[in-house]
Amino acid sequence: MPPRMIADHMRRLLSSFSLLLLLAACGSDHPLAGSWNEQLPDDKKGLSVEFSTKSDECLVHTAPEGPDGHHEHVHGTYEFDAATGALTVRAALRGKSEQAWTGKLANGAVELRAGEDRVALKRGGSAHAH
Repeated sequence: MPPRMIADHMRRLLSSFSLLLLLAACGSDHPLAGSWNEQLPDDKKGLSVEFSTKSDECLVHTAPEGPDGHHEHVHGTYEFDAATGALTVRAALRGKSEQAWTGKLANGAVELRAGEDRVALKRGGSAHAH
C-alpha cells in the first residue's frame, strides 16, 4: 500500500476515534467530559484535549499550523482525582517527548504545568475541524 494511502487511512481512523471520544463525552457527568481548548491571547487557536470518560486515555489535537489548519493527533493517558480536582496528563502536549503535566481542575478551567511550560485549558467549543 502506498504511503499516501496509509496516511489517509490513518487520518480516517483517528477522525473516527475522535468522534467516538466526543460522543462518549456527550451527556456524561464526568468533570472532564467534552473538549478542552487552550486559552491563548487574541483568540488564537491552540491545542485541544479530549478526555475519554470510559478509560484513562486522552487525545490531543496540536495547535493548527498554516492556512489550512493542519494539526497532529497525540495519544496520551491521564489520572484524575474527582475529590481534589488533581489532574496528571502524560502526553507530548507541546510536541516534545511525552512528559507528565500536572495541574488542577477548578472553576471550569484546567492549568497544567511541566517544568517551565504551562497550558491553560477551558471546556467548550469543539476540537479542530477535520
